[in-house]
Amino acid sequence: MWDWDILWAVILMLINVVGVNSAPYMLILIIPIFLLIAQLTSTGLTAEMPLKRIIKSNRNLITKIENENIKANKMDN
Repeated sequence: MWDWDILWAVILMLINVVGVNSAPYMLILIIPIFLLIAQLTSTGLTAEMPLKRIIKSNRNLITKIENENIKANKMDN
């Protein structure tokens, strides 16, 4: 349900709304952070998991690009 991208989006929204002195806006932005923390602590996720996922997806992307380059080189010859 929750992901690290959502956490960053919420943090950026909080930084954006720092100048606003309205309590309801701050509550709307703070509640998702507490929900996210509860979700992450209940599932036992660590900061390493998203990093491993990013590295794996980057490796897959690099492999696809290399394969496309090899195909393009074969077609040129």
